[in-house]
Amino acid sequence: MDRITAIRSFVRAVETGSFTAVALELGTSQPAVSKRIAWLEGEVGARLLERSTRALALTDAGRRFLAHCHELLQTLDDAENCIDDSREALCGSLRISAPVAFGRLELISRLRDFKAEYPGIEIDLHLDDRFEDLSREGIDLAVRLGHLQDPNLIAQELGTTPRVLVASPDYLLRHGAPARLDDLAGHACVVYGGHRKAGVWAFPEGASTRTIGVTGSFRSDSSEGVLGAILDGLGIGYVPMRYVDCDLQAGRLLPLLQQIPTELLPIRAVKPASRRRSARVAALVAFLRRQLCHAPGATLN
Repeated sequence: MDRITAIRSFVRAVETGSFTAVALELGTSQPAVSKRIAWLEGEVGARLLERSTRALALTDAGRRFLAHCHELLQTLDDAENCIDDSREALCGSLRISAPVAFGRLELISRLRDFKAEYPGIEIDLHLDDRFEDLSREGIDLAVRLGHLQDPNLIAQELGTTPRVLVASPDYLLRHGAPARLDDLAGHACVVYGGHRKAGVWAFPEGASTRTIGVTGSFRSDSSEGVLGAILDGLGIGYVPMRYVDCDLQAGRLLPLLQQIPTELLPIRAVKPASRRRSARVAALVAFLRRQLCHAPGATLN
């Protein structure tokens, strides 16, 4: 039995939660994957996974073993990549994830330019505002805005974008503009519902942060839904500058409370810690870093 293949099968079984998913990835059968992991358990002399009809769960021994497996596979992948990174960088598939609005406004045109530079790379772009499980979804690289707290992810900063308070001229004509942050409580606000802190907006205040609870009759778990509602005059929004820069320049939206400091959101390239280092991914990260640091609302890092 190939020990490395068995270890890879074990790691992917933990990440996907399914022998069947691993079998589909590796082009084999579910019983074959189960046999590989059972063989691995025999080799290490301990049960690594508890199986049930609904889920897989790590044993204590499996949890300890998994940490070493990640290090082992990373070292092996680094050794393989150093042989011919240039060839790998020029061909193959990249599965990328990004929020819907960011993908439409910032990413797709840049991926066109990236393709021109690396014509052998195939792009598989998934636009979704969910914070999906990158390992389970087989994502090579995700672009995310905001702060991350998942220790299973490796993040590289690409740039930043400030959040801005905005509203449409129609909304301001009907309801007036807030003169201070506390006035937001009396306004309809368009809330992004895809965040665990939906309805709470944060503003830097010296060395601390001030939070404002906002309400409104419209919320959406879609970044495009939020932008559409703000443009249609349904309320005030607090959104990344990159999403609304063109609308501000065209007068379709107006900035509010410009004297108030706002959040500065990092834009990060994110990948699972268990995913092998890839020259294709490294090329895309370097490309996006160059591109995004010159975009509206960005700052060099």
